Amino acid sequence: MSYQAPKILIDAVFFQYNRSGIARVWYSLLEEWARDGFAAQLLVLDRQNTAPRIPGIAYRQIPAHSYAAPDADRAMLQQVCDEEGASLFVSSYYTTPLGTPSVFMAYDMIPEVLNWDTSTMAIWVEKHAGIRHASAFIAISQNTANDLCRFFPAIRPEQVSIAHCGVDFKAPPAAQIELFKTQHGIQKPYFLLVGSRGAYKNASLFFQAFAALGDQRGQYAVVCTGPWSALEPEFSVHVGDASVHMIEVDDQSLQCAYAGAIALVYPSLYEGFGMPITEAMACGCPVITCPTGSIPEVAEDGVLYVPPTDLAAMTRALYQVQGPVMRAVLVAKGLQRAAAFSWGRMASEVKAALLRADVPPLERNASAAAHHTIDTHTGTNMLSEIIPAEIINDDFYKVLNALASREDLKNFLEIGSSSGAGSTHAFVSALRNRVDADSTRLYCMELSTERFTALRNAYLDCPFVKVYNQSSAALDEFPSEQEVAFFYANTRTTLNTYPLEQVLSWLRQDIDYMRKAGLTQNGIELIKKENGILDFDMVLIDGSEFTGEAELYHCMGARVIALDDVNSHKCFNAYRMLTNHVSYALTHQNMELRNGFAVFERRF
Repeated sequence: MSYQAPKILIDAVFFQYNRSGIARVWYSLLEEWARDGFAAQLLVLDRQNTAPRIPGIAYRQIPAHSYAAPDADRAMLQQVCDEEGASLFVSSYYTTPLGTPSVFMAYDMIPEVLNWDTSTMAIWVEKHAGIRHASAFIAISQNTANDLCRFFPAIRPEQVSIAHCGVDFKAPPAAQIELFKTQHGIQKPYFLLVGSRGAYKNASLFFQAFAALGDQRGQYAVVCTGPWSALEPEFSVHVGDASVHMIEVDDQSLQCAYAGAIALVYPSLYEGFGMPITEAMACGCPVITCPTGSIPEVAEDGVLYVPPTDLAAMTRALYQVQGPVMRAVLVAKGLQRAAAFSWGRMASEVKAALLRADVPPLERNASAAAHHTIDTHTGTNMLSEIIPAEIINDDFYKVLNALASREDLKNFLEIGSSSGAGSTHAFVSALRNRVDADSTRLYCMELSTERFTALRNAYLDCPFVKVYNQSSAALDEFPSEQEVAFFYANTRTTLNTYPLEQVLSWLRQDIDYMRKAGLTQNGIELIKKENGILDFDMVLIDGSEFTGEAELYHCMGARVIALDDVNSHKCFNAYRMLTNHVSYALTHQNMELRNGFAVFERRF
């Protein structure tokens, strides 16, 4: 498809109001697009000379935004879109035209999660109007995407693209860090707090824990960045003899602040991404934070977690982070995790999402139909039939193969092996090549007798493969028809591409097949008991469309848990449970491949 610049209009309205993290996002994206040539397809709408000037970016001046006149602003934006021949509109902060298709950028769902007044406050009214207007969405974390779909169930998961924020910070030279400390009179080891401290930022947890240090507080300093000249009274009562430094910083100074700190303390109750965390990690600064919102997704095991209300745990963390071994581990893991994020990668992902959204409707619908089919029965009971494998040399196959190659993983459970031509092959091809293959085990589960027979015959020459003709969930662990119907009505997934009655017929077929085959008990527990297994090293959950959550219950504790079909009923809830679980970190995911897959690994 050819494009005539400019086709995509970007409203740089956020720069009119603020220069914080969202401004950093858009400045970085525009810089990347100026370098890679995508800028030729863009026009940036500049609200009264507030947008940053970046060479290679085209601009058009438009009137300043006002929350007091949203209708007039929409009419003005539509006029601009018409005059420029725009095919797509994207706002840096919630504005919309009247008719031109728009893409909504979701940074967080803080007002919705925290139950703020979104019905009368102008900024949130405009946000919701932007969501309703949009035909496609970009979220800066999977957690934000999940929350967006949760609060706006009409949005289908496949409409939301994920583009993690980048980071380009790094630790400055030691001399520069010392100069920063001297300039700000910082003479003691210090804990760093960045940005606002009230409400959901939960800074009170740090200050109350800091108070528990008692007389030792005088050995430390507390450095707070931002436009505030004094620490809030509710916090200052806890600092004792510690010195407090309230400083405003530019990017260069902020990198020094991170690199010179004992730790960044960031006990937020919710984040859409958490840029200070990746910035700190990139500067070699240990981070103490909470496993809330998007933070576990972004930070993984590169930070020290404390529960968001656990004062004793925060107090312990303030000591632990100063230990040489703990500090070295956090710095090393933080640097490694921060390296996964770049503005170039985010710019590529946002660009791809915008170009997908700019595809004409007929082409877009055809693509969705091709990419979002569901791996399940279609009208007649197909459990007695051999079905073609789906996981064949694709991204998920390669991830499974790589995991099966890891020497620290010995016993594997594959739920839903089918006839063994897909994911089973990914496991077996790796295990065969391991020098310790004889000490590994792959336990394969398949309910269908016909597929089980093909599976068993395919791997007769593999002594490390044990196949079971069992159900991965007991009969009483299947959801009721009412539960499935409720999920169908309230959760937009790829399951909604099929009529509800057809979906319910698949559930009946699964249950009917189990009863006729006499396989009504939980096969996972049978395998555990028979082989003396407490927890599997790795589990792949890819069984019935209706049992992913029940299967996860019996597999919790596994070192690695892989989920297929996370955008269908099968693993929708399992994915969200693991995403929010303090003990598991998301290591791989691809929401664009079929119905999406994800892999989680235990942190501890």
